[in-house]
Amino acid sequence: MSERDSEIRVAAFARCRHLLQAHGGAVPWEAIRAGFEGERLVLAGKARGIHRPARLHQGEFRALVLDAYDRRCAISGLPIPDLLEAAHIIPDRDVRGRPEVNNGLCLSTLHHSAYDRNLLGIDPDGRVVVAPAVLEQHDGPTLEQSIKGFNGQQIRWPRHAQDRPNPEFLAERFEQFRDATGM
Repeated sequence: MSERDSEIRVAAFARCRHLLQAHGGAVPWEAIRAGFEGERLVLAGKARGIHRPARLHQGEFRALVLDAYDRRCAISGLPIPDLLEAAHIIPDRDVRGRPEVNNGLCLSTLHHSAYDRNLLGIDPDGRVVVAPAVLEQHDGPTLEQSIKGFNGQQIRWPRHAQDRPNPEFLAERFEQFRDATGM
């Protein structure tokens, strides 16, 4: 890499860092584009050498949420901590999406991914609702038992009432799920 290329890369990283700090992590496209006036901007499909740093609170948030749920997935009951994650109900990019237990669900990696992608939702009463598009698919035991089989089932609540998910957060997130799935 030439010295000029290195200078450009250092300046680009500095600009990215500034934008992330100025916008709290969620940088609008207009703010990105403004830094490239008159330049040809090419966005690669795969980042190389740029990694999203772990959010500082994530380790503590995960530990608190997993502990509240007795280290079991709220949907399936899976008891393997290496396969469990703390899912935010209100995303942490939202000002209300704080890393607090009542904004978290202990979910398996599969269920966390499905929840974030609106393939399943959790209503304010704690019932699992699988997206109609997923229910219409037929693809063997993994889909049938690991996703579709939980449709209509009640989640496992944390052992202490004060650790239960905020019902307003669940309602808001469920409404987003409904909108995304056309329910």
